[in-house]
Amino acid sequence: MIIWLEKLIGTGWSDPKVLVAIYATIVSTITLFWNIASSAQKRKRTVKVKFSFSFGFSQNTTTGEMSKADAFMVIDAVNFSKEHVYMTKPYLKLNRRIIFNDCSTNELKIIKINGKNEYPFLLKKGQFLKENIHICNIVGAVDSVININNIKLRFEIQDTLGKTYHSKWFTYRKLKEMLMVAQNNQ
Repeated sequence: MIIWLEKLIGTGWSDPKVLVAIYATIVSTITLFWNIASSAQKRKRTVKVKFSFSFGFSQNTTTGEMSKADAFMVIDAVNFSKEHVYMTKPYLKLNRRIIFNDCSTNELKIIKINGKNEYPFLLKKGQFLKENIHICNIVGAVDSVININNIKLRFEIQDTLGKTYHSKWFTYRKLKEMLMVAQNNQ
């Protein structure tokens, strides 16, 4: 190897063979890294999780009367990846640990969701998952565990391989405010 370096320095950088060899080495190295990054990006699972507050009404078709307002949390998960992903049931994550029945936790699992989806749910590429949860059910469940208005929550969904996707944080106070608005409109 030292002999090769001596020949390289001895012949100088102006030799066309040396310049072509250096150029080919640089191009092949860049191409290799580009292909590795591109392959990793194609296999990356990307699911966007969002939540929103919603109010629902129903109308009696016979009398035409509107029902009382119901407040919902709407959870949307959209699969932006190139492959199908199996999703588990969404759950609430707290920004700090709480003590419940002598156990420390920062997760609140939702045992029953009144949606039509069964879990694990196959989320095909480009498809979305939507769940509606009554806010009064969430507030009732969380109030039984904690009553701290400034605690933050977010929805999380895991795929069956263990990767977690989550929504933005929201405060428990905001959740209670939305429930009060719905109850005042009844």
